[in-house]
Amino acid sequence: MSTPTNEVRAGRRQEPAAARPVALVTGTGRTAGIAAGIAGQLAASGWNIAFTYWTAYDQRMPWGPEPEAAAAIREYARRFSGTFGTGRIISLTSDHTVGNLPYGASKGALDRITLAAAHELAHLGVTANVINPGPVDTGWMTDEIRASGIRQTPLGRLGTPRDTGHLVDFLCSAQGGWINGQLLMSNGGYA
Repeated sequence: MSTPTNEVRAGRRQEPAAARPVALVTGTGRTAGIAAGIAGQLAASGWNIAFTYWTAYDQRMPWGPEPEAAAAIREYARRFSGTFGTGRIISLTSDHTVGNLPYGASKGALDRITLAAAHELAHLGVTANVINPGPVDTGWMTDEIRASGIRQTPLGRLGTPRDTGHLVDFLCSAQGGWINGQLLMSNGGYA
C-alpha cells in the first residue's frame, strides 16, 4: 500500500512541507505577543513558520522571558523561493512613542524602510507594507492604560494578537497581493 504525499489532519488537507509557503516572523519570544498571534494564524493557514526572538529584551521587561514559547510554533525554513509576486514584507509600527524617543525613532525609520522596500524590491515581486495594530495588551498595559484604550476605541475593546494575525494572513494571501507600499491602521477606530 502506498502512502499519500499529503496528510489529512484535523479535517484539513496539509500540503507537503516543500509545497507550503514560508514566513519569517520576528519577535516571537512570548505566546501572548502580537508576533505569536501572527505566527499562529499563518500556520493555521498553511504556512511553514521560521521565527526569531530576542530573549534579552524580554528579560528586562516586567513580564520576563517565556522559554517555552519557541516550542509552541516550532517550524523552520531556510530560504524564500517563491513565485514572482508572492513575496511579502510586513512590518509592525506603533504610535506609542511619547516618552520613549528611541523606540519612536526606530519605528519611524522602520516605517520608511519598509515603504521604500515596496519600490526597491518590486523587481523581485515582493510587496512591503506596515501595520499599526493600535492598542494591543500583551502584558505591558496598566489597568489605567487598558481602561483608557477601551474608552477610546469605538468597538469597546482592545485589539488582540489574533486581530493583527488575520490582517497579516490576508496581506500574505494572493488576494492581498495588490496592497503594496501602505501604512495600514488596524486599530478598531482608536482615536
